[in-house]
Amino acid sequence: MSKQLVSVASSSLLERAIALTVYLAIACWGNSVFAQITPDGTLGAENSAVTPNVNIQGSAADQIDGGAIRGSNLFHSLREFNIKDGQRVYFSNPSGIKNILGRVTGKEPSDILGTLGVNGNANLFLLNPNGIIFGQNASLDVRGSFVASTANAIQFGELGEFSASNPQSPSSLLTINPSAFFFNVGTKPGSIINQSRATQTLQGIPTDGLQVPNGQTLLLLGGNVTVDDGHLIARGGRVEIGAVAGTGNVGLNANGSLSFPDTIQRADVVFNDRALTDVTLANAGDIGITARNIDLLQGSGLLAGIKAGLGTADSQAGDITLNATGEVRITAPLSRIENNVSPNAIGKGGNVKITANTLVLSNGGQLNANTLGTGDTGNISIAVRDRVALNGRSADGQFGSHIFSAVGQDAKGKLSNIQISANTLEISDGAQVGAVTFGVGDAGNVTITANRVFLSGRSRDGKFASAIGTGVEEKAIGKGGNLEIFTNNLEISNGAQLTSVTSGIGNAGNILISARERVFLNNSDAVSRVNSTGRGNSGNIQIATNTLEVTNLSQLSASTLGIGDAGNVIITANRVSIIDSDVLSRVGRTGRGKGGNVQITANTLEAINGGSLIVNTLGIGDAGNVIINARDRVLFSGQSADGKFTAGAFSEVFLPNARGNGGNIQIATKTLEVTNGAQLFTGTGGIGNAGNIVISADRVIFSGISASGLLPSVAYSSAASTAKGKGGDIQITANTLEVLNGGELQSITQGKGDAGNIIVNASNAVNIAGSKSGLFTFTSASSQYKGGDIRINAPIFKLANGAALDARTFGDGKSGNITVSAGTVDIANSGMFVRSQGSGGAGNITISSPKIRLKQGILSAESATADGGNITLNPRDLLLLRNHSLISATAGTAQQNGNGGNITINAPKGFIIASPNENSDITANAFQGRGGNIKITAQGIFGLQFRKRETSLSDITASSEFGIAGVVEIDIPEVDPSQGLEELPIDIVDVAGLINQNLCVAGQGSEFVVTGRGGLPASPKETLNADTAWEDWRIAGANKQPVREKPSAVTHKRSPTKDDKPERPIEAQGWIVAANGKPILTAEPVTVTPQGTWLHPLDCQRLKENL
Repeated sequence: MSKQLVSVASSSLLERAIALTVYLAIACWGNSVFAQITPDGTLGAENSAVTPNVNIQGSAADQIDGGAIRGSNLFHSLREFNIKDGQRVYFSNPSGIKNILGRVTGKEPSDILGTLGVNGNANLFLLNPNGIIFGQNASLDVRGSFVASTANAIQFGELGEFSASNPQSPSSLLTINPSAFFFNVGTKPGSIINQSRATQTLQGIPTDGLQVPNGQTLLLLGGNVTVDDGHLIARGGRVEIGAVAGTGNVGLNANGSLSFPDTIQRADVVFNDRALTDVTLANAGDIGITARNIDLLQGSGLLAGIKAGLGTADSQAGDITLNATGEVRITAPLSRIENNVSPNAIGKGGNVKITANTLVLSNGGQLNANTLGTGDTGNISIAVRDRVALNGRSADGQFGSHIFSAVGQDAKGKLSNIQISANTLEISDGAQVGAVTFGVGDAGNVTITANRVFLSGRSRDGKFASAIGTGVEEKAIGKGGNLEIFTNNLEISNGAQLTSVTSGIGNAGNILISARERVFLNNSDAVSRVNSTGRGNSGNIQIATNTLEVTNLSQLSASTLGIGDAGNVIITANRVSIIDSDVLSRVGRTGRGKGGNVQITANTLEAINGGSLIVNTLGIGDAGNVIINARDRVLFSGQSADGKFTAGAFSEVFLPNARGNGGNIQIATKTLEVTNGAQLFTGTGGIGNAGNIVISADRVIFSGISASGLLPSVAYSSAASTAKGKGGDIQITANTLEVLNGGELQSITQGKGDAGNIIVNASNAVNIAGSKSGLFTFTSASSQYKGGDIRINAPIFKLANGAALDARTFGDGKSGNITVSAGTVDIANSGMFVRSQGSGGAGNITISSPKIRLKQGILSAESATADGGNITLNPRDLLLLRNHSLISATAGTAQQNGNGGNITINAPKGFIIASPNENSDITANAFQGRGGNIKITAQGIFGLQFRKRETSLSDITASSEFGIAGVVEIDIPEVDPSQGLEELPIDIVDVAGLINQNLCVAGQGSEFVVTGRGGLPASPKETLNADTAWEDWRIAGANKQPVREKPSAVTHKRSPTKDDKPERPIEAQGWIVAANGKPILTAEPVTVTPQGTWLHPLDCQRLKENL
């Protein structure tokens, strides 16, 4: 009784499993039935015949003789063809026959449970449209190739066909090699199943399963093809499998491969339960599978490459090619596709090519192209229309799902590339894609092209990240490959990684990402690194996208922990958002090399809630730079939720034993905002100078403090106590600078090096306001080096509400200087300080502005124990002191030594004004040292008076408590009464005659009357001002007398406008009253006007009435 073949054409895995189970049950029952080989008589006189008990190769066998010979082809036609377990059946091989073709014309599938062979060298074709089953003990004993097909017919070009569905005697023209297989309309191709694990020695060669001789082809073409715990072996040859579910022709190429037209419907190919296909040898060896779905399940494998111990330098392994219109699945531990150069083998590995709608590797499924011997690997090329998914590891966690290309530990060779093209790539639960060298040889590139790329999570035990990477492992020698991703959207989350690492000798590769829409990292990393055992440069990380979001403790890192330079992180995007995460390039603690740059070009950049840009060195080597070019806005703001990390940009020589210069932070944008405790920081704690902070923007804002209240929003340059190097400069070029609500610019030195300078150039305004807001440079008590200078240039400068410019020293180093050049300077309830609170001298304050206005403002160059600094003011028009304002260069504020600094106010055309009772002072005092000198040049001083000691009034003092007083020199222009005089006319005017004239009649005399407290205006056309303050010129004149009092001194210098001895008298233009009450005529008009308006329009009518 023949077996019933059960179709497994369904694409559903469950349906396939059920069908396979039903078939196996029937097959076991059918094995007890006597197998049959029955000719069908369709060949007439050339019918096939079975000869039993023929001695073939020393054992009894059944031989099939007869048949129709057409050229080098021999045709057999059988109604049934079955070989029972232990039976040996051979086709005879007449001389000159190259191909033996046997067709089965009955209605039952063929069961091959024993040995099927050819008693000669011809190729064997077995054709049964109903199905072909190879049992567990089935084997092949052929010297040529073997083809098993459930097609309806075999075609011979245009010359005809040999059909099992329409059996006829073969045409005399069928003398050429078979060229195609034909599948009829309305018929469902039978399945081919292989369970063969037979092991025997045939022709002196151990065999395993269905095996053809080395270099030959083993071809299975049918409906569904299932290899269940079976083996297909064609070492150095070809295993070709095709699955057809529809109607059409499948071409047969000269090399034994199949050509499937796009129009033919396909069936499935399943490898299950450790099924194995192996073509490895010293050379060649190809596997080709064409189907709808292709499954490798439960430890099944497809193996190609150079077999262990074989090959030469010229050896070239063949390829593994899978072509599926549906899904390719590789699942469960050790289910794998491999094209390797095996251990101790020599030669080049072949390629792995997969074309499908979907590719899934799960639960430890693997796809490999490795060299474990000597030789380069082939490429892995995956072209998938929809989805590539890699997920999970084996149940025991030992095997991860992966696509891998590697040079083994003792191997030598160059890795080729991994190329994946898909609509979607998903890598999850610890699955990985990588190209790595463990031996001697460069790693290949990994290139991903997909609409969407998702990497997520880690393995269940947390040991393995879902990752795409390239690398050079420890003790390996070679360059790492590049990791390239071209996509619309890239998402990396939950601990997943992109990596390019070298732990051996060789440069790491680059990570290159081009995403048209979005790159998103969430608690994940993209890392290019030289590890501590590595020698080579780290690769670059380059990202080009519309939106980049790096969030939740993620990292973009290009660093070196070994010997070699760190790479650069280069980002080009429309919008960049870094939240509680880092973008960094670092020379690590064990590293020796230059740090890379972090370079961002964007429309907007936000680094918030602890988001940071970092370039630093902890080892030996210069740190890189942070370079930001943002067309619209840059925002640094806030701390992480746990308060451990601060948003900002950081460049630092980090550890005391670190050696190298810090990098610069360079920002160019329209608007820069640093808020809520964020920081821009350059510093050195080791041996090397800190970098500079350079900002170019339309508007720059530093505002607020952190939520904890501990950290200001700041641009900060530091030379730490362990440092041997200079702090960096802070340079800001902007239209407007605002430092508000506790914001700061700060430069400090605590070590062996000068602090950096703060330099601001604003085309519009500098506004510094709020308690603790300000610009600060400090020299700490532990430092002997100079503090940094503060230099500001702006049309408008405002310092208000408790803000400060403070260049201070607490140690032996001199404090820095403050220089302000502005159109207007307003200091309200704030101050500028260049104080010394240590043994170092105070710095200098220099302000140049047409108008300097202090309202409860302070300019202080005081010192505690050292010399006070100098204060130089250049107010072109006005210096105004109000509400307890102070200009002080006092020394010895701690009642110690130190000479007072000098105060120079140079306003030759301007005025110095204070309210006498508001206690606004100009002081250059000292305690034990010499008082400083005060030199004032101005048109006039109002409200301030020189005094020996400070009082509750507005004072000018240069005293010393126990030392020599300084000199106060005031230079105000005196008046020369001889200037402007003219000779009086000889004719005397009759005044009485003029007075008697009528005022309202033209040409008649007038009356001129002067009343009030003030003088006349210089011109009759000048309008009198009701708001003009009265100044008693007698008092002013008294103040102009030289004063010489101990312990301080003041000198007034007389500055005549012409020679003291004029050639002729000049007509007086004005007058003043001297201290003794005598009037003094002046050559220049006095413009003081009386309080109140006395000039009224002339009313002639009223005048007539009163006459």
